[in-house]
Amino acid sequence: MLRSLSIKNIALIEDITIGFTGGMNCLTGETGAGKSIIIDSIGALLGSRVKKDIVRTGCRSGSVRGEFVGLTPETAGAVNSVLPGSIDTDAADSAVLVLEREISAGGRHVCRVNGNSVASAALRRIGETLVDIHGQSESRLLVDEQVQLRLLDAFCGDAIKDTLDKYHAALAEYKELNRSLKALSGSPAERARTIDLLSYQIREIDGAQLSPDEEEYLSERSRFLAHAEKIRGLLESALAEAGSDAAETGPGSEGGVGALLGGIRSNTARAAELSDQFKTLSEAAESLYFEFEDFIAQLAEAAGKAEYDPQEAELVSRRLDYLFRLKSKYGETYAEIMKFRDRAAERLAFLTDSEEHAAEISARLGDLSNRLFELAGELSARRTEAGSALSERIMSELRDLEMASTEFRTDVDFFYEPEAGGDAEFGPDGLDRVEFLISPNPGQPLKPLSRIASGGELSRIMLAIKTVQNRSDNVSTLIFDEIDTGISGLAARRIASKLKTVSDLRQVICVTHHAQLAAAADNHIYISKFVKDGNTSTSAELLSGVRRVEEIARLLDGGALTEISLRHARELLQEKSEKK
Repeated sequence: MLRSLSIKNIALIEDITIGFTGGMNCLTGETGAGKSIIIDSIGALLGSRVKKDIVRTGCRSGSVRGEFVGLTPETAGAVNSVLPGSIDTDAADSAVLVLEREISAGGRHVCRVNGNSVASAALRRIGETLVDIHGQSESRLLVDEQVQLRLLDAFCGDAIKDTLDKYHAALAEYKELNRSLKALSGSPAERARTIDLLSYQIREIDGAQLSPDEEEYLSERSRFLAHAEKIRGLLESALAEAGSDAAETGPGSEGGVGALLGGIRSNTARAAELSDQFKTLSEAAESLYFEFEDFIAQLAEAAGKAEYDPQEAELVSRRLDYLFRLKSKYGETYAEIMKFRDRAAERLAFLTDSEEHAAEISARLGDLSNRLFELAGELSARRTEAGSALSERIMSELRDLEMASTEFRTDVDFFYEPEAGGDAEFGPDGLDRVEFLISPNPGQPLKPLSRIASGGELSRIMLAIKTVQNRSDNVSTLIFDEIDTGISGLAARRIASKLKTVSDLRQVICVTHHAQLAAAADNHIYISKFVKDGNTSTSAELLSGVRRVEEIARLLDGGALTEISLRHARELLQEKSEKK
């Protein structure tokens, strides 16, 4: 659950920290005070996209920090997929997770998980396991058939997951094979041109007789040839400094280092003859003498080879130019060029035997089509069975939400319509069309939810669905942003009771303008705004005692505090206390 939330320099918020508890948390306050900003900030913390103008005017950046406790194994797994080994899955319930997001006025984002920088996609991956935010926009999305299908599949849970995974895998292969078949079914002239091009590319790469280290060797050789004369002069000068030249390479010549080492060798040898204690010194001098002799020989040989060969320079230059042209067409490295060559060979073989491949692909497509149809049928059967159970559960919940006369049905239609070629148009999740039907009044026919449900009814239906899902999903925090919009006082009381029930299993955070919901909360936070030094800021206050009674009275009476509204507020709180 979300234990604390800190927001700095986001919209109207300068710097606030809000503490949340388990059970039901409620945010109230005047319109425009900043309640929605808090919900948007939580969304940003969970990886949602945000605009750079969310940063408070005049500030370089804003930030959101959330501390979560009582983690589920799913959350631990999501964190470990981003930061391996961060959380012990078996001890997730006692772990602490800190998410942070900093947003600059220039649009740059910095995201952190337990102090480690991550991509915003990682926050989304983790956030999906932590919090489910539901607002008015989600209620409107409820009329979308794809959303209804996903809600039904979520209700099915593990009963459908394995079959759905198999369907997705088969569909991916089906689509890939269809693309391959289309490539083979092009015009003969186009296929012939492609074969000619691939053949030429393979011949060109093979004819180049490339080797892995050739370019490095040629580049070094080119540099040497460009400076051969200068190198030769430097090496001959080194020979002269050593007391030798290209014609006389022995270290014993007159003058220079060779003569010096020869003298050292002779003197230490005589000293060793006179006393054994100088034997080691004599051996070292002799070793140095002969090492120098070998060095002089190598230096002379190198000087003799340091010659500029214009013919070789021309060949090296041409070969490097040729390699550059190959790289521009086939890849920057030897490995990339050879990978291009192998892919071209595979495609050439594929196209050359196109008729045989086309027959193989067609046969495989036929098998896959039958398999997909079979899996789609299994999905439809499971959805139909689950749809009946979901409808009964939702109607049961709606009866508790002042919609006792409402009839609700989940309609699952197995829709199969072959294309012109005879193949089925398989959907991303099967061949079902799922539609929620509703009849709010007795005697009226069931009609699509999108055609007759009001905003208030949509909110209550969504709450009913969330309540049903509450027993099966693993998200630890549910956020409801003004789910009570457009409902009466009696319905608000029912929604409060329903949210309270949901909060027995999940942490609930709700933004509301109804006193009934506020009175039912275990933790009541009042959001207000104030002006200081000409700037508007948002504040958050944990309400209790008299302050909470006054806020609930304000919600009841639209702002005015009367003895009647205060008494009613105390009665609501007393009623809530007695139900604990």
